[in-house]
Amino acid sequence: EELHSVITQYKNIIPENLLDDYLTYPKPKHNDLPRRESVHYFNSKIIKAKDAALIASWIDEKNGMPYRFKDMPYKFELIYRASSANFRIDQFHNSCDCQGPTVVIIKVRNSNEIIGGYNPLDWYDNDFIQNKRDIDLFGDTFDDIYDEYDGCKFKETSKSFIFSLSNGTIPKLSRVSYKQKAIALSITKGPCFGCRDLWVECDSSGSSRRSVVGTSSQYCYIRVTDKHTFEIEEYEVFRIKKLSKLSGFVKSMFKKMTGFIKDNEEVQEAQVQEVRGLGM
Repeated sequence: EELHSVITQYKNIIPENLLDDYLTYPKPKHNDLPRRESVHYFNSKIIKAKDAALIASWIDEKNGMPYRFKDMPYKFELIYRASSANFRIDQFHNSCDCQGPTVVIIKVRNSNEIIGGYNPLDWYDNDFIQNKRDIDLFGDTFDDIYDEYDGCKFKETSKSFIFSLSNGTIPKLSRVSYKQKAIALSITKGPCFGCRDLWVECDSSGSSRRSVVGTSSQYCYIRVTDKHTFEIEEYEVFRIKKLSKLSGFVKSMFKKMTGFIKDNEEVQEAQVQEVRGLGM
């Protein structure tokens, strides 16, 4: 809307090539346009916006300087905060299954450690529903159904990674090295990367929290923490949504047009001052 307003007000002085770019670019319906807050709003109790921008740079395997938060091509949408859900695993799956790519952020209790991981897939498996029915109807345990590795089933990807953003240290990135078991899925666990490379294991049987622990080893990823087990103070899961290419186009056009208008106004002001000087 702001871009359209600028064009309407200054269309007589904006170069034709910029107007042609704007008029010929395919535009979605108004309801499909991304909200302005989708680019700038960030809701986390653990990390800052600049940390999210760094993670976005890792997702894109960006070389050199990382994205600035306002320029990154993703929206980090909070879909699960453990403390708000009483750390229940069933609530994690209710909120995060079938949501596509996600980033998990973990605050380790009694330390400055902040660790996490990126899952480019999702936390859902087609067998979950049938397995849940079997457990409810026949009293089977989950281990009777899933016996591949500690009650988990695996998904393959070469795009996942785990990381450390601990305060006062250089951020550490660990991309998956054994892609066949990059992501571990279990209805009795939270988000899990690799074969205990970074797992969230909590109580999900009741409404009150009994234990919230994480485990870390080195199998599919290089370790990002020295702790083999740790207590989790908080963890958050963000859905990662690619921003519309239109938003980048609009930002670029807005910058070009407002820059041209500013230059034009400065030239006009200089001409006015010159005329006044001659008149004196």
